[in-house]
Formats: sequence, structure tokens, C-alpha cells
Amino acid sequence: VGLTFMASVWLLRHRLLSLLRVPGEYQPEMLLLIWGMPCVFFLNLLATGFTSVLNGIQRVDVSNFIYSSIMGLYGVGVFFVLSRHYGLMGLVLNAGVAAILWIVISVYALKRLVPGFRFQPGRIGRADIRDLLRFGAYLQGAMIAAALAIPTTRVLLSRYVSLSAVSYFELASGMALQARSFFNMTMVPLIPAASHLAFQSAREKVTALYRLSFRFLVFWVFPAGLLITVLAPSFTRVWLGAEIPHVASTLGLLSLAWMANALSIPAYFIVQGLGFPKYQMYCQMLYESIVLVLGSALVKGFGYYGAVAGLMAALVVAAAYIIYCFHRLTTYTFRGLWDSSILKVGLINLILFLPAWTILHGRELPNIFSLVWASALYLTLYMILIVGCLCVSEKEWWMIRDLLPPGLLRIAFGRVQLSK
Repeated sequence: VGLTFMASVWLLRHRLLSLLRVPGEYQPEMLLLIWGMPCVFFLNLLATGFTSVLNGIQRVDVSNFIYSSIMGLYGVGVFFVLSRHYGLMGLVLNAGVAAILWIVISVYALKRLVPGFRFQPGRIGRADIRDLLRFGAYLQGAMIAAALAIPTTRVLLSRYVSLSAVSYFELASGMALQARSFFNMTMVPLIPAASHLAFQSAREKVTALYRLSFRFLVFWVFPAGLLITVLAPSFTRVWLGAEIPHVASTLGLLSLAWMANALSIPAYFIVQGLGFPKYQMYCQMLYESIVLVLGSALVKGFGYYGAVAGLMAALVVAAAYIIYCFHRLTTYTFRGLWDSSILKVGLINLILFLPAWTILHGRELPNIFSLVWASALYLTLYMILIVGCLCVSEKEWWMIRDLLPPGLLRIAFGRVQLSK
């Protein structure tokens, strides 16, 4: 799939240049970018394959550690590239280096965990290919559709706004997506867990797992999204060293959209674990279709923020669709998700956000230390209010304790028994 995509882009490179309306002096560099992006896509496909093998042997802890480390290095690379003014080409090269490291470290981990691990394509028979395609084709379709959404927005901005608008969008969308990826990593174990429970025909346990995961995200994605929105102007100035048009506002808007989309992560992964990956593909195809159709319509009428609005709408609608699919498959009612604690969480977020926005609106924190202190204060107040309003049940507190490292657990809760 990756090689086919690379070949197609190479054959259509001149047509793509005319579609993007790239000025003549920028065409040589744009050719490299057009070729570089599918190469990065291909490398990421390979890395995802090795990650899937790690997940398949039940070493999600290793795959998550590798992924989070690579994302951290990628973020440092983005900061270095932008500080050196290497532009879009530097960002693509940085993404390529991160993907190569992801592949190398994943293969090394597999060789350590599975002695004798090596590629043997000749041992794959037709029956194996048929079984893999029956299940994997949907996953590949979902991955391809998801990977095309952001490039589609870039194409719309390049064609109808300007090349500089692509740079502004790239900076903001990358930062917002990194925040969402954290919650994505925490939820990956839902796939093998749901598969195991489905094998045991424990449908009630599947819905209980979904409800617990959904509530966990409700408790944390809202403060994360609102905090990023409040601190976006200060963060972009500290990170980039100057005020760049559209970046702070785009970061705030996309953070809210990605955080709303993050609420669908449990449904998205559990649907795969239950053996229905086709709904993941339908979800991602819907996402890409809305970005293309609605984004095209809005960017013509409203310019830069029209394309951003199309992407935000696609994120919210796709999330609602996969959540609906999960509830339809499991016959779990929406009423089972909601209780008074969800309403309390919403009110607490509103109570914290409005004063923070009022105080910081039009003001910028001067350095990274002030950003850290402001974030710590905001989250501390949030935790105090959550605990004080009894939003977290006793069962959820025990789950949090079991997830914490032993050293941090002793600091936070004293010497306690870890299971009940």
C-alpha cells in the first residue's frame, strides 16, 4: 500500500504542483516535499506494523514506551527545525528520522522479546493472506483514510489561501495532535482486553470497561483541552520565539476539537477488539470525506479558518459516529454513561476556565517556567474540586492507585494495599 501510494504521487507530481498553484521559484522545493510526505507515510506504515506485532504478543507496555519516546524526540526535533528556520522541508525530514527510529527500535525490541524473530515472507500461504486481508484490509483502509485528512487540509490551504498558511496550520495541528496522542496511548490496551472479554462472551464486562475508560477520558480531556486553549498564545510565543499569525488561535481551536474526538477512543479500540474493524474504516472514511467536502466549501468562503472549521467538524462527527456504532453493537444505552458526576465535571471545568481566560486574555506568560507553574496550579485546583465534589467513585480511586508507580503511590497515599 505504501509503495503504491509513493509511486502514484511520483507519477502525478507535476499535476499536483499545478493543483496546489505553487509559484515557479518554490516548485523544486515543493517537489521534494510532495515526494517526502508519502515516504514518511510509508515508513510510518512499517513502524505501525511492528507496533502491532508487539501489541499482539501482549507487550503494549513496550510499544507504548517506544511510541512515547519517539514522539518526545519528534517534538524536540520540531523545536530544533523551527529554531533553525528550516521550514516545511525540515519538518518532513524530522518526521522521516522519527519514523526510521521508530522502526529500528521496534525491530530491536521484537528481537529481544521473541528470540529468532525474522522475516520469512515465503512461509505466508494464500490462506494466511486471505485471513489477514479479511480483517486487516479494514484496518489498513482506516489508517490510510486517517492519514490523508491532515494532508487534505494542507492541499486546501495551499490552493485557496497560501503556502504560508500551510506552515501556520502545520505548527498548530502538530502540537494539538501530540496532546491527543497521549490519551490514545493510554487506551491502546483496550484492544487486547476487549478481545479477551469477547472470547469469554463477557459482554457486561466489555460495557463496564467501556464506561470506566470513557469516564477516565471525560475527567481529563476537558481540562487538558481548555488549559491548552488558555495557554496557547503564551506557549506559541515561548516555543517559537515570536508571534506567528494564526498559530495560537488554531492551536486552541484544534485542541478543543481533538479533545472532543478523544472521547471516542474507547469505542474505537473496543470495536476493533470485538472483531468489527470495518466500523473503524467507515469512521475514518467519513472523517476524510467531511474534511474534503465541507473543508472545500468553507475554505472558499471563509479562507484559512474555513479549512480549520471543516477539520474540526470532521473530528466531532467521526467521533459521534464510532460511539454510536459501539452502542448499537453492544446494545449499551447512552443513559448508562451519564450520571451526576459527569455534570459536576463539566461545571468544574467551566468554573476554572472562565476566570483563567479572563485573567490571561491579552496577556502572555514570559517563559517556560511560568507556563509550568500556571499549568500545575490549574490542574491542582481541578483535582481539589474533583475530589471535593465527590466526582470519583471509590472503585475509580482504587484503579488510579493500581496504575501509579509504587514510589509515587507511597508519596500520594502512604503505605496501602494495592488490591481490594
